[in-house]
Amino acid sequence: MKQKTTLVWIIIFWLLILVTACKGAVPGEETSPANEEAAPSATTLPTTPPTATLAPTPTKPPTATPSPTPVPAFQIAEAINSENVTQFAELWRIGNGSYETMQWSHDSQYAATGTGAGVFVMDRDGELLFSHLDGWVEYKQIAFSHDNSIMAVGFRKPVWIRGKMPKYISTYALPSGEPLSVIDLGVEFQIERIAFREDGSLVAVGHMLDEYYYDDYVAIVHFDPLTGESLGEYKIQFPKFYADKLEISDDGENLLLHFYDEPNLDLFDTSGRKLGSIPGEDISNIHMNGGIIAFDTWEGGSTIQVYRGNGAFLGTVEVDVGFSDCISSLSIDSAGEYLYVNSYDKHFESYSLPGLKLQEEFDLFTYTTFFSPDFSRGMDIGDAEITVKSLETGEVLGSVSDILEPIDKIALSSDHSLLFFSFTGFDDDWNSMAVVQVWDTSRMEIEKTIIIQKNPEWGDNLESITMLGDGTTLVIHKEQNSSLEFWDIFQGEQIDTFSFSHEVYTVGVSHDGNFVMGADRDIGLEIWNRQTGELLVDDDDIYQYIGFYSPTFTRDNQTAIVGGSDTLVIWDMAKPSSPIELDGNGVVAVNPEGTLLAHHSQNSKELHFYDLVNRKTISVHEWAYGAKEMFFSHDNSLLIISSYDGLFFWDIEAGETIYFVEYSPLEVAFSGDRKLLVTTSYDGTIRLWGIP
Repeated sequence: MKQKTTLVWIIIFWLLILVTACKGAVPGEETSPANEEAAPSATTLPTTPPTATLAPTPTKPPTATPSPTPVPAFQIAEAINSENVTQFAELWRIGNGSYETMQWSHDSQYAATGTGAGVFVMDRDGELLFSHLDGWVEYKQIAFSHDNSIMAVGFRKPVWIRGKMPKYISTYALPSGEPLSVIDLGVEFQIERIAFREDGSLVAVGHMLDEYYYDDYVAIVHFDPLTGESLGEYKIQFPKFYADKLEISDDGENLLLHFYDEPNLDLFDTSGRKLGSIPGEDISNIHMNGGIIAFDTWEGGSTIQVYRGNGAFLGTVEVDVGFSDCISSLSIDSAGEYLYVNSYDKHFESYSLPGLKLQEEFDLFTYTTFFSPDFSRGMDIGDAEITVKSLETGEVLGSVSDILEPIDKIALSSDHSLLFFSFTGFDDDWNSMAVVQVWDTSRMEIEKTIIIQKNPEWGDNLESITMLGDGTTLVIHKEQNSSLEFWDIFQGEQIDTFSFSHEVYTVGVSHDGNFVMGADRDIGLEIWNRQTGELLVDDDDIYQYIGFYSPTFTRDNQTAIVGGSDTLVIWDMAKPSSPIELDGNGVVAVNPEGTLLAHHSQNSKELHFYDLVNRKTISVHEWAYGAKEMFFSHDNSLLIISSYDGLFFWDIEAGETIYFVEYSPLEVAFSGDRKLLVTTSYDGTIRLWGIP
């Protein structure tokens, strides 16, 4: 500990004064230059939004060689249709995923970070050794073998299958990153934690689901990390209900489980044999190492309870957390000799074990540091990057950039030249801001950052962003808000506001911006002529039960459509007082000509195709999956369906799915020319798709 004291006093010289609440955003250090191979950052905000400037008068003579035309970031061959759909592919990806987990190797030589996109491994000096962008890395599912020669990572695939994501474990050789084995666990085994045992075997622990996808028991499986072969399977039956807390010791020998509605933490070995119990409910942080268990609770976050692995109570530690009111993290060294506590106001304390005597306390330069076992390095997450830092000097040694903020909504210009997405970001002083970024898709570079609102309240996320047909105006609606905001994207300024008579849950805007539609599931729906201020439709009977779907206008601005709780309603804007009502509820889509309507009925699990010109149903098809959004191709040959189960391409003439992508989008935007499809996902990436 004396050596650590020397390091700590050096750290103090690098102290950064920064205060934040327990559940606030995580601040970080200055962004280091991005890796040349990484996609452009999608979250770093300029202090002042850039503005357009006039080009200067050329000073070169007319015979001067013109500047070369920039090479597009990617090529799009043509619009998507039934003839070329098998060539549909991911063209570009923005971001390295959202942060999920960190882990140091036992010898402090490797720092691994898991994100929604994959795993990144740096050495202790911050050099990126390798990355595997194979899937979404699960929380606390990176493990190193005790001889530090193998790393195991728990992934989930970016697709939902009947409400669950398929899980698998990949193992890699260190330091090369060479893949060794892939252990496919399917959807039945929902892994929660992994760890290596001293004998080199890999232990995976999680919930086993029955045929109805309910928790059946906790499964413990031992694997050979080189071959993926199972070395033994064990199970722990639930006493009454499922296990809502599951931890595994760093040596892979013991488990801690908390069963729902039970007052105790139960200790097991990794063959499923119960060793004992300790009292514990509503647990926040917990760590188990060196035969010692330490945890704090949500209600008493400054009090840490410490036990031996056999259940013997060692005592409590009252931690001074300052004005942060809670503990950031706690850990125990591998020998079980020290307890380390890091609070959110950057205060660090260490206690001897088992006596729980305070050994040292000091302030850190940043509260987000995840310490290496030898206490010489730290990992931080902040400012759209993950960094490895020296605790001796405070120097940033290396980083993984382009860690995205969660994306709220996305939109595309009609000609696919501009991409818009919204999120909550932070300025240089770490003030919260609701932001829309504008990207040039030919160069995949940020064109403009528009600050929509500073210091938004919780719940002020954007419900929708819509690009009008003029290619200039972006329409923004905030959640549960009565107003629509119209923004000039090139000037970066709000140019108009329209207000409904009450707060609305969802909105629709015609292509020319003349008609606006807003609905709330409790109050009803309104359609207005925005130019004249005339209320055209005021219907409070349409949303009686579960809500509404896809408020849509045809491209010619003549027809409005919305899916209600029991009905699909169609209004002719020339005579909106006489709507047409169809049975069913669900997502709708209209072809570019405004002549064909596709309607997904959630109640009957059917796809309906409806002739908008002659006002009649053309065909009805069985559809066993859900639908979040739907789009017609430009030639009306395809219906593209976004679902939790994947991306489906339905051939309208054949009446069947002819192509499928195993990927579950969160949000989807399709350009008016039907050449570019953009998706976001829970993994924290933005993906651009098309025909290369």
